Amino acid sequence: MQRSPIAAIAAAVVACTSSHAGLVTTSSQAAFNAIVASRALQTAAFGFDGVASSTPSLSGGSAWNAWEATAPGGVWRSGTGLLQTTFTDIPLTFTFAPNSVYAVGGTFFVSNSSYQVIPGSLVKVTLASGQSYVSANGASNFAGFISTEAIASITIKPQVENLSVDQFATVDGLMVAGVPAPGAVALLGIAGLIASRRRR
Repeated sequence: MQRSPIAAIAAAVVACTSSHAGLVTTSSQAAFNAIVASRALQTAAFGFDGVASSTPSLSGGSAWNAWEATAPGGVWRSGTGLLQTTFTDIPLTFTFAPNSVYAVGGTFFVSNSSYQVIPGSLVKVTLASGQSYVSANGASNFAGFISTEAIASITIKPQVENLSVDQFATVDGLMVAGVPAPGAVALLGIAGLIASRRRR
């Protein structure tokens, strides 16, 4: 008996997600995208391209999807699309526009100063609500969080401190999903109404 594509996707979502008190966590980007789409959230994706450099903070997006990345001592952009902390064994925090972001995803891992994955290391991602996710380390480790409440921030940190090698919290790509501010939604509605009247 053949399974329908929809049933296969649903099975995949169930297999790689967990939920707790209004929060769904998944290690599958496909599942993350499916859940976000089912909730009719707008999405935005960000990379960290640019000249390799250290900076106190890095920001991106605008309006509802605005974010800022900070860490004690600053953040370091690799020049090849990765973002990590400037110093070892410290957290990297992304703060989001207030009351707008309801889903966050990305590739989160722990690397050395050459951006290479540290075998055996663990990465921990914690939401502002205190809920956290720990996974084995890997350069393709996607983690996604979809909440019924706005996500104010996430923090990425090596789970085990003071190993024999320097550990840097590292991110390769960031995805956010949410809703525009109510005023923006109203303006979109008015623009649509005006456009439909002009067509008549």
